[in-house]
Amino acid sequence: RSAHTNTVTAVDISRDSRLVVSGGADCIVNLWSVATGDIVCSIGDMDRACAVRAVAFSGSGHFAFVGTTAPAVEVCSVPGEQEEQQQKDAPDGDDDELAAVHQLPGHSHGGTLCTCMAVREDGRMLATGGADGRCAVVSLATGEVVSSVDHNEWVMGVAF
Repeated sequence: RSAHTNTVTAVDISRDSRLVVSGGADCIVNLWSVATGDIVCSIGDMDRACAVRAVAFSGSGHFAFVGTTAPAVEVCSVPGEQEEQQQKDAPDGDDDELAAVHQLPGHSHGGTLCTCMAVREDGRMLATGGADGRCAVVSLATGEVVSSVDHNEWVMGVAF
């Protein structure tokens, strides 16, 4: 595991301030320990050749959302403290990687990229913006888009 080899394009900190998730133009997502500065785990190349443009932790901190040029938002499970200890004791291999467990609707108009995202304070909704000019709000309980607005240009920021 190593630091990013290209521009870091997105960063978020968990609500408990224990972990940081970063994504970059190198197609890598890293999970960092705030206390030590060490990479806890990572996903290399997100199984596709694309830059990561947006990342966000779920309200509980159990998941990280990752937006790329793919037409969906990746949902990655974040290892808990017990799993982290097991990973430290495990030999190098797949055990030290974040796991992509699900996909949410993204920005599929022409395969454009997700440029930004935010999780609502109560952890129930994810807002995303994209190069397709679309802002979408996704229910994290159902995985369905509950609201969307189209703009003429790229959406570069969303917030609750």
